[in-house]
Amino acid sequence: MALLLPEPRLTRPALAVLCLATFVAVVHSAMSSIVLPDVKDDFGVPDDQLTWFVTAFILTFATGTLVYGRIADMVGTRWPLIVGVGIFAAGAFATAAAPDFWLAVAGRAAMGAGATAIPALSTATIVRTTSAGQRGRALGWIVASVGLGFAAGPLLGAVITEEFGWQGPLVATGGAALVVMLATALFVSDAPGTDQRGFDAIGAVLFAVAVSASLIALNRLPANPGSTPGLVALAVAPIAVIAFAIWIAKRRRPFLEPGLLKRGRFMAFSLIGLLVQGMHFGVVVLLPLFWTRYHGLSFIEVGLHFLPGALALAFFGTTGGFIIERFGSRVPIIIGSWIAANGAFALFLAGANWSDWQVAGLYGVVAAGYGLTNAALMHGATSALDESETGVGVGVYTLSFFLGGAISSALAGAILRAREGTLQAWLPFYKGTAPEFSDAFAIVAAMAALAFVVALVMPVERRETPVSAGFPLAEAAGDRWLFDRQKPIRNR
Repeated sequence: MALLLPEPRLTRPALAVLCLATFVAVVHSAMSSIVLPDVKDDFGVPDDQLTWFVTAFILTFATGTLVYGRIADMVGTRWPLIVGVGIFAAGAFATAAAPDFWLAVAGRAAMGAGATAIPALSTATIVRTTSAGQRGRALGWIVASVGLGFAAGPLLGAVITEEFGWQGPLVATGGAALVVMLATALFVSDAPGTDQRGFDAIGAVLFAVAVSASLIALNRLPANPGSTPGLVALAVAPIAVIAFAIWIAKRRRPFLEPGLLKRGRFMAFSLIGLLVQGMHFGVVVLLPLFWTRYHGLSFIEVGLHFLPGALALAFFGTTGGFIIERFGSRVPIIIGSWIAANGAFALFLAGANWSDWQVAGLYGVVAAGYGLTNAALMHGATSALDESETGVGVGVYTLSFFLGGAISSALAGAILRAREGTLQAWLPFYKGTAPEFSDAFAIVAAMAALAFVVALVMPVERRETPVSAGFPLAEAAGDRWLFDRQKPIRNR
């Protein structure tokens, strides 16, 4: 008698929903900075308080990546993703309706707690519902969604904010998230959990404290070394990190298996991810400031200048997926990081003295390399994991990716403020009119160069093998099932 094996599969509608979820999250992120001046004016808060509108989102987003990953390993990916998107939507509506600033900050914290489910669980869903041979192409479409989100975010944010105020982008985000929530319930199959060890609540709390304290210190101290919240966080962070390390080392079933952090290849991918994301995010943070300060561009014009690079990111993200299928992860990572490093060094050496559209072209080079590298990194990192580690492993990788952006933006911003008004850049031969931006781009160039070096010295990858128990069946069938309608496989 035939035995029906209902293996989860990634269909075209499911991939479209995951791409839409990623697009909505990135668009919101790109719109967030545009509403800050209106938020400040509406609530009448000083600059030091205004930063909590961004920080609240960052803290819960960073700490949630591993939590959702751990839950996905236990119960599957579909329902945690639905719940996370729902929290994201509720937080957006609550922020828009907040009568005072601190309630708006609470709403932003809820948004971060929900939004963090999207990158962690979208990637985990793809990993568990595709074969190793086809995974790169699917992840490439996710990277393309990131590029399109970067392209659309500033333009949409500027137009909606001008028409409806700072609440407009939040209401639009909440509405889009509800659509994603419904579409996920209808079209995305569950990728069941494989680890029933239970949830280590104490380990999760220690992890959240360690990450939150580290981010607050990183966010506050580079710009203001005397910041009281920053100094308190700096004192708490190492204590929490040590306590977390001791806890997971002694506990039989910890929140994070220490063995995962000993996987050299996985950690190498995570390190490159941190550096590449730091490189790209630093550029994305610095360029709007450069264009508005030295070229007088409006927010809409800034969005138009980002458009070519965002389209390059989308194109090379999907291209990277096809390259992965033929050559594996290492080749596109090396090529992509080399391309990105060239663009980053051009910005550092001379770009801050070029015209606005020439600088936009340099961002296109950076974005092309970033897109090519990004899909390969996600593919390589997930292929280095065992089946029972995919959820929490993706959470660790997503966290390292996020930390890269936090580190580069904090350091580049601190350099920009410290060097404001200088007449001579650190480079002796730089003769441009924006020396402080040349100095700030040094962080971007350094992270890009280090990513390329790590990619070069990374050991040659072994043949990437499937992760899910159903993948060998797919490999034997030649991967014909990818994007097909879900039908049970008969095992005679």
